[in-house]
Amino acid sequence: MALADTKPLILKLQALSSAINEVKHELASSESQNSAAIVEYQIHSPENLGAHLNARRKVLGIELATLELQTGVSVSTLKRVFKNPEQVKFSTVLAVCSALAICGLFALSQASGLAMIFAAATLYGVGKTFFWPTMLGIAAEQCPKGGALTLNALAGIGMLSAGILGTPLIGAMQEDSAREAIELQKPGLYAKIAREEPYFFGTYHAIDPDKLKTLDPLHQRDIQAIATPAKQGALARMTVFPAAMLLCYVALALHFRAKGGYRPVDLAGAEKARESEPGM
Repeated sequence: MALADTKPLILKLQALSSAINEVKHELASSESQNSAAIVEYQIHSPENLGAHLNARRKVLGIELATLELQTGVSVSTLKRVFKNPEQVKFSTVLAVCSALAICGLFALSQASGLAMIFAAATLYGVGKTFFWPTMLGIAAEQCPKGGALTLNALAGIGMLSAGILGTPLIGAMQEDSAREAIELQKPGLYAKIAREEPYFFGTYHAIDPDKLKTLDPLHQRDIQAIATPAKQGALARMTVFPAAMLLCYVALALHFRAKGGYRPVDLAGAEKARESEPGM
């Protein structure tokens, strides 16, 4: 083959070699950049994880309030997650919420005046606010196989308990408190104005407004003056409910502590461990 015939082939081979070298250079540069990115975003500690999560949130332009609506996790809990995920101890949050609810209910039973009532209600509200998202978080992390069914079952049980058990029972406790106060201060008068009402646990006695109107105005005012603070004072009795919850959540916290701390159930990790067992 003549030299003139091989020259175009040589030029093509040189061009191909040059292109291959450029590709190799780009791959080496890309690998170097990826390695730098891996080192930059490497997670060494829970604090590092929280910082990266928060940085990513800011890059995406997601406000904390929006994230709260999307996840059902309160802003204060999200801030603790971004600062240090290990600080978020759900069982501790629930125990504190129960204690705040107890203090709030008891303060409401003793409060007088708009400012005191508002302050007591705020204290109770702060305690009550975190029950729902925290319980959903625990259910989701400890029972991940249940998925949406578990969360909806939890919600349904809560609503049924509040509507069928909670509200009628609270009303009965208030009426019982009013009855005891009236019978103590006005013996024999309560039987004339009471009516029997059915509820989930049986029956209870309540003041009948129509029967109350049959009394003279002086007795009506006396009954109202006795019954109103008595019903308010019944809120102190209702602290038994958050107190029972407090005991349960303390027991839950001790349970997790005995297991080495709170840890979400990792389905993927459990599956890998099962597959790695001999004979699998």
